[in-house]
Amino acid sequence: SASPFEGDSARTTPFIKVKSLEGIKTACINYDAIPYRYEDIYMQDLNTNKAYFRRFEEIANFDTVLCISDFTQDEYLDIFNKTNSAAISAGISDEFSQLVNEWQYDNTSIGAKLGRYVVYVGGLDWRKNVSCLVEAMANLPECQSGELKLVLVGEFGNEHLLPLKNIFDEFDIPQECLLSTGYIEDNELVDIYKNALVAVQPSRMEGFGL
Repeated sequence: SASPFEGDSARTTPFIKVKSLEGIKTACINYDAIPYRYEDIYMQDLNTNKAYFRRFEEIANFDTVLCISDFTQDEYLDIFNKTNSAAISAGISDEFSQLVNEWQYDNTSIGAKLGRYVVYVGGLDWRKNVSCLVEAMANLPECQSGELKLVLVGEFGNEHLLPLKNIFDEFDIPQECLLSTGYIEDNELVDIYKNALVAVQPSRMEGFGL
């Protein structure tokens, strides 16, 4: 099993209790315990709560638990008090590494055209804490003058972007200083990283560790 949470939002992947698999060695991947740590935020719905913990508690029943980072392995030990885990680390593909290694500055590229900017790559849900980043940027004189942008990489709906734009409005910062790229290709992502003044990760918690 890749993870007990595979198929939690669809019926195509059934939930299997591993204790019923007598004589079969089992392993799963443990990504994070974020909903467990922030139950008051993510587990307000009773059915969601029950479904999550039914799968979460099953993790400890696997013979081997493969954790995506040292941090996640420490989390597993802290929560379940079991030592049947190993940290396997997350990684990137050879193709992406090649794009990074072969990158060259081009003043006509997507990143170069953005000018001076700070970049954030990721989602906009609560734990990502992006509003804190926007507020911090809004307090920077260079951002207030329109000389520094905040670039959010990803596809986001207006329901997520409007609250962030409202923060800039409160400080009378030009809206063009808060940019959302939408979907971009890997080569464009590399270029945005390379041209950024700094990449920021304001999350409260990540499975890969911070």
